[in-house]
This record gives sequence, structure tokens and C-alpha cells, in this order.
Amino acid sequence: MKNKTIKYKKKTKYKTQKSIKNIQSIYILYTGGTIGMNYNKQTGLTPEKNLFKNLINKLHITNALNIKYKIYAMPNIIDSSNIQPNNWLQILENLKENYMKYDSFIIIHGTDTLAYTASLLSFYLKDWKKSVIVTGSQIPLVEFRNDAIRNIKDSLILSVYNIPQVLIVFGGVCLRANCSTKYSSVSFVAYKCPNIEPIGYFNVNLKLNYKVISDGDIIPTAFVSKNLPLTIKTSNWKNDIYIAVITLVPGINWEIKIKQIFTSKTPNAIILRSFGIGNAPVSSKEFIDFLKLCKKHKIIVVNTTQCYSGGVNMQIYKTGVLMKKHSVLSGEKMTFEAIYTKLFYLFQVIDKKKIELIKKLFNINIAGEIPNDYNKISLKKTIKKKNKILFKKYQEI
Repeated sequence: MKNKTIKYKKKTKYKTQKSIKNIQSIYILYTGGTIGMNYNKQTGLTPEKNLFKNLINKLHITNALNIKYKIYAMPNIIDSSNIQPNNWLQILENLKENYMKYDSFIIIHGTDTLAYTASLLSFYLKDWKKSVIVTGSQIPLVEFRNDAIRNIKDSLILSVYNIPQVLIVFGGVCLRANCSTKYSSVSFVAYKCPNIEPIGYFNVNLKLNYKVISDGDIIPTAFVSKNLPLTIKTSNWKNDIYIAVITLVPGINWEIKIKQIFTSKTPNAIILRSFGIGNAPVSSKEFIDFLKLCKKHKIIVVNTTQCYSGGVNMQIYKTGVLMKKHSVLSGEKMTFEAIYTKLFYLFQVIDKKKIELIKKLFNINIAGEIPNDYNKISLKKTIKKKNKILFKKYQEI
């Protein structure tokens, strides 16, 4: 079957090459996780650096696709439940070093904290014009029955479309990274976006949702451009950022909770996992005293819901209105992972003393992390598909 170029009415504003390259170069960064693990009777499932590389090579990817790829394993591959901020620093520096060398990037990551890493990357890479796809698997690649092969192949295919966002590809679905959360510990569809539609589905045909893609491309306001770096800034990496998390339950003892949080050092921010649409026990004097204490110590408090979907609206109930009066910020429809990593990112790139600036930037849609924030988005475009010259054999996509 002859290759055909697919044309669209709208053109992307991103710079494209005059002629499509015959070969797409892809950088695969292996950080660890279930996908590259092997079973040991004494230790259980444990990641192995060379095992992943060898199994990937056996897939004979270049026989089916006109691509070239490089696999790089991080020096210390880990189970993602062990990930620390310094691991994020290593990933960021590695991507920055290879940005000009490759057309797109795939990060192989453990599933436990995959949504955290993917969300963090979306903020640091908000100005990149290349695809960064994060994936992994629920069953190791070494097992006969696994979800790893599909996730890898889907990621490779999507990477040639050059969607300029950080994406999660998993279980036949493509999601915006900073709107995703781990939905199930046992399903092959491990991730979902609670408050926004998926970007695409890998069925017989690859179906892309261009509206969601377009909404994820934010035009930085003058305020954002002035205060946030355009390139990855890791030279002054801070290892002392402390973001505390409080999950509300009936009868919570605020005196004990305050002692727990303030014993070691004062947190930079506190994420309050409240009830329903953002409600909290404002009738409790101890709770109000807690909010006053946070304000006194210039601690940012963000209100997010314990519910899977729906988000926070602090203008409906009295509890939300009172919290707002005590300087509590709304997490809106952001996922918990996005809230945590957005705060972490802002405290990394901005002087920690500039609390009011950090608050203002937190309320702004930086990288498409606030779903349905359409009034702040003016960029409308579709992503130009790659010519099927990239595929050696006909692919029904």
C-alpha cells in the first residue's frame, strides 16, 4: 500500500521541518519499575538493568518502524516506591542533556509514583516542543503474559506524532500527564484522568482527541513568562522542600496534628485533603487556630478533595468560604499528584521567601494541569500527523 501524507485544515504554530525525516530518533530512559523486574524467591520482584535492555532488543522494533532509538538505564534503577527528589533531578538533567539529540522521549518508570514523576516533568518541560511519554507495566516484560510489550509499542507509535506535551501511555490509553492519577493497582488500565477526557485510544485505529491536545498547550501569560524559567533550572536544586499532607477524618485531633507537623521543621506548604467539594470542620476552634497558625508562619495551605473526581469549589458552602478567608488556596480540579509536584516545582524555581508570588503562580494554569480552564487558553491548533513513511509496514493507525 502506498504511503500518503495526511493533511489537515489547521496548521500548527510550532516549527516543523520542510521535509519529513525518513527516520525518527527516540530516546528511551529506563529508570526501573516492574516492567524490567525479575522474580527472586528471596527478594521477590527486583529491577535488573541489563534484563530490560535485552528484552527490548528482542522486540525487533526497527524491523517494523523507520526509527532509531537509544536505551539508557539510570545508574541506580529502582522500584518507583523508593523514588526521591534527587531521582527527579537526575531524570531532568538527563533529558536536558539529550534534548537536541532526539526527536522524542520515552521514560520507563515504575507504576507506584509514575503519575508524580510525569506531573513534575510537565511543569519543568512546559516549554518543550517534543513529546515526552511516560510508561511502565503492571506485569514484568520477562513474563509470558504481560502488559509491557503493548505499552512500549503504543508509546513508540505515539512518539512519532510529536505531540508537544508530557503524556502517559498505559493500557491502550493516552493521557495528559498532569491530569492523571493511578486508578487501580491490578488493572491494565492503571491510570485515568478524573476530570478530563483521554488524549487518545489505541484500538484498531489510534483515535486522538485533538481538542484535549489543543487545550493542553498553554500560551504563557506575560506574568508567567516573567517569573518562570524557560529552560530546565537545576543548578540550585533545593533538598529541603517540605510539603506536608493532612487527610481529614471525623474527630481529628488538631493539637496532636500540629505537634506532628511542626516538630521537625516548618513546612513550606500543606495539602489539606478535605471532604466532598472542599469542606472542612470550620466549626472547630482548633481547626481555625491551625489555619491562623499557618498564615502566621507564611505556610501555603492548598485545599483538595478526597474524592476521585469533581475537584474543589470553595464558593458553594460556608466551610469553603471561611477557609478562603483564612488564605487557603483551592486545588480546583487538579489531581493530588499535580498539586504536590506543582508546589514542589514552584518552590524549586522561585525564592521560598516569595510566598505571594508562589501563590499567584499556583492559581495559574501553567502546563494544562487545571482541566476545563478554557477561558485562559487561546491557542487552537491540531497536531500534524507524521507521514506513514515512518512505518515500514502498513499500520492501521
